[in-house]
Amino acid sequence: DGDTFFDIGANIGAIGLTVVKNKKKIKYIGFEASPVVFEYLSNNFVTNKISDYTLHNYLVHEKDGVHIPFYQSEYNGKSSLAPTYATEYIMLHSISLDSFCREKNISHIHWMKGDVQGFELYVFKGMEQLLQDKKVDNILFEFEYWAEEAAGLEKGAAQQFIASMGYEMFDIKGKKIEEVITKGRTMIWAKPVEN
Repeated sequence: DGDTFFDIGANIGAIGLTVVKNKKKIKYIGFEASPVVFEYLSNNFVTNKISDYTLHNYLVHEKDGVHIPFYQSEYNGKSSLAPTYATEYIMLHSISLDSFCREKNISHIHWMKGDVQGFELYVFKGMEQLLQDKKVDNILFEFEYWAEEAAGLEKGAAQQFIASMGYEMFDIKGKKIEEVITKGRTMIWAKPVEN
C-alpha cells in the first residue's frame, strides 16, 4: 500500500486491475500504446469502479518524440512495434520513462511491469537514469525468445542491459537467474543488487 506501480504495456488491464483491486492504496500508472486497446483499458477501469489511477496512451521507448510505426490489432489486444499480429500500422510518438518521471515529478518507482512484445530493451534504455540511480525497486518483465528476435535484437538483450545497470534477476518464484535466458518464455523479476 502506498507504492507506485508502473504498468508498461498495460493492454486491457488484466494485470493492472488485479493489482489495484487487491491493493487499493497503490498509485497505479498504466501505459498502453495502441489507441484501440487503450479504449478497452480505459473502459475496464471505469467498469470496475477503480478510483485512484492514471492511464496514458503513450508509446514508451528509448527516446522522446520519435515517430515510430506501430502495428495494432484488436485480436486479443495484441499489438507490437513489429508486424507480428498485424500488417497495417499507425505512426506514434514515443516517450522515455526518464523524461516522463521528471515531467510528473516522480522520483521513485516501487514496482514496474513490462510486457512490450520483445521491445523491453528500449523501455529500459529510456529509463537509464532511473536505473543507474536505483530508483526502481522491482521490475517484472516478460521474456519470449521469438519476440526479441522479431524486434531485431539478440535473445536476452533486455536481460543483459538490466544486469549492466546493477540489477540481479530471479524467476517468478524467487530463484536467482545465473545466466541469461535465451530459450522459451518466462516472466523475470529484477531488483537492484544488494551491497
